[in-house]
Amino acid sequence: MLQMVAICPHPPIIIPEVGKGEEKKAESTVKAMKQIAQAIKNLDPDLLVFITPHGPVFKDAITISKPRTLKGSFHRFGTSVSLERSFAADFSAKLINEARGLKAMVAELTDADGYGYGISLELDHGILVPLYYLDKEGIDAPIIPINMGLLPYADLYEFGICLRKVIDNTEQKVVVVVSADLSHRLTKDAPAGFDPQGKVFDEIIVQAITDGDTKRVLTIDEKIVAKAGECGLRPIIMGLGVLDGNEISSQVYSYEGPFGVGYMVAALTPGREMQSRRILEEIRQGEKERIQHIRNQESWPVKWARENLESYIKTGKLLNLPDKIPPEFAGRKGVFVSIKKDGQLRGCIGTISATKKNIVEEIQSNVLKAAFEDPRFEPIEEEELNNLTYSVDILEKPEKINGLEELDPEIYGVIVRKGWKQGLLLPMLDGIDTPEEQVAIAKQKAGIGPGEKVELERFRVTRYL
Repeated sequence: MLQMVAICPHPPIIIPEVGKGEEKKAESTVKAMKQIAQAIKNLDPDLLVFITPHGPVFKDAITISKPRTLKGSFHRFGTSVSLERSFAADFSAKLINEARGLKAMVAELTDADGYGYGISLELDHGILVPLYYLDKEGIDAPIIPINMGLLPYADLYEFGICLRKVIDNTEQKVVVVVSADLSHRLTKDAPAGFDPQGKVFDEIIVQAITDGDTKRVLTIDEKIVAKAGECGLRPIIMGLGVLDGNEISSQVYSYEGPFGVGYMVAALTPGREMQSRRILEEIRQGEKERIQHIRNQESWPVKWARENLESYIKTGKLLNLPDKIPPEFAGRKGVFVSIKKDGQLRGCIGTISATKKNIVEEIQSNVLKAAFEDPRFEPIEEEELNNLTYSVDILEKPEKINGLEELDPEIYGVIVRKGWKQGLLLPMLDGIDTPEEQVAIAKQKAGIGPGEKVELERFRVTRYL
């Protein structure tokens, strides 16, 4: 039986042994964590299901950490405090079995997997922080650590529905604990820097949770999400999926952002069943309509890029060059083609200067490279085509500059050079707000160390959507 979906933040600083007094600056959060822990204790759960953004995160899968010993510590935060719990193996096996029909891949990670991937399966701070407060209340129920995936919102929500089916088919009393910090950009001294959209994001999420408005969370503007620098949206969506089909009774215990990061503590309990709140198909249909709207508004170069990729994947052939090339694309320039899926980058490759007879051929060549040759991603497959969006950047000639003061990431792209190493970053990218960030990422892409001096060039682009 599902008893509650609890949404808890995970700043280690609210652990007294870590904060050493600094936790008093988050007094409302500490008080709320104690309150929700007491509320959960009163429910006397048999099982705690944790959903965390800070375990092993995969692009294409949701995972369940299943090491031989389920434990973790705050050692890297300056204290020896540690916690250990038993793993609910039977429940995990049932969840894996139920999830076989989902769009999202769901798998257990064992110690052997951890060794093979080079990842730790110890309980991460996303779980340890709320577990600390539950432990103080004497709650020692077995747990399931679920790691979010970088998957479409609808797929994450569907996993939540699947999790609820397993919960409903057990006699155990279950509390789902969603570990979620909100924006990391609320103040100028915030961990990810400041962005005014951080506050907007938090206001939307807190109000939506207060109202039990699942659709508002699932349809939040992806541009606001990108600017917020959050880590909690996907876990929250997974937790809301657990409540699909139910009226939601919500209690927001607290919200504050004393360290530039939004902390919300909330309890969501399922009420009466309502068919109108079964919204998965509605969300999937909304995504299809969003993509179709984008397609209807496509610029000529974006449509050209998309149709060439679709033709090549489906038939093995590129489109014939048009008889009449639009005059603005008849010249020779460098071109970058970016491909996204569900708001996440899926491939981006381009040329700094022209390599083909005209821009039209440059686009045709680079969309294939973005789809199949970007080393960060697996090649794009046919079943993904309906979920892809594109942008095309046509580059002006780069010019040398003397320093960061001549850069503006909203206007100029940057090229960094060190010997034979070279890195490029386009302008107008979500989450890149300063020249320092822009150059740092370009260096990273080039394999140039953070402290190494580089030659800088800047360039303008015309971006087509």
